[in-house]
Amino acid sequence: EDHAAGVSGVQWSELSVHQADLAALRSMDDLMLLYGIPEAQWPEMSAMLRERFFFDGWPSATGLADGDVIDLGGVTVRLIHAPGHTSGHSVYRVEPDGVLVLGDIDLTGFGPYYGDASSSLEDFETTLAKVREIEAAHYVTFHHKGVVEGHAAFAAAVDSYATAIQRRTDDLLALLAGGPQTFDQLLATGIVYRAGTRPPLFGESVERHSIERHLA
Repeated sequence: EDHAAGVSGVQWSELSVHQADLAALRSMDDLMLLYGIPEAQWPEMSAMLRERFFFDGWPSATGLADGDVIDLGGVTVRLIHAPGHTSGHSVYRVEPDGVLVLGDIDLTGFGPYYGDASSSLEDFETTLAKVREIEAAHYVTFHHKGVVEGHAAFAAAVDSYATAIQRRTDDLLALLAGGPQTFDQLLATGIVYRAGTRPPLFGESVERHSIERHLA
């Protein structure tokens, strides 16, 4: 939703996304299913997405697959499937400029986000190993970090970013070290958000999905 905030403000003839995320781009209800938040929260969450990101679903959107190339006339954009954040998350290689657009592999201190129903921790780890090897001149993140120049700096940033996964595992083990806890007790503390920063609409679902994946 946050990556589609400008779609309603421009004229476009075709809107596309990886086919695994297509339903969520076409329909608000399917986006709610992708998140995996309780149905009782759908109305409030939907209203927030419409107000903040102008998202209401685009039924005419079409699907892309790994390796598909969009020719923009002198510039090509190749989709590289990079699941984990969502099942259809992808990065985009822009040539001849040597740009890799990373989407939600944002390289921030927050670490990888795999807290939606369609997310996968295992896929995210595989994706990080895969994209780390992609040579480019410029690596463009979507949140906070901006542009990383050169492969050496990018590889180091990926390595640092990935440490959040082990940190969350360590935090979960520390919670369990004091004795048995119910899942609800683990959920009350959490391993993703710092105390007092959990988003009210979806934060509990993110913690729930993330803890489940670290316990698996």
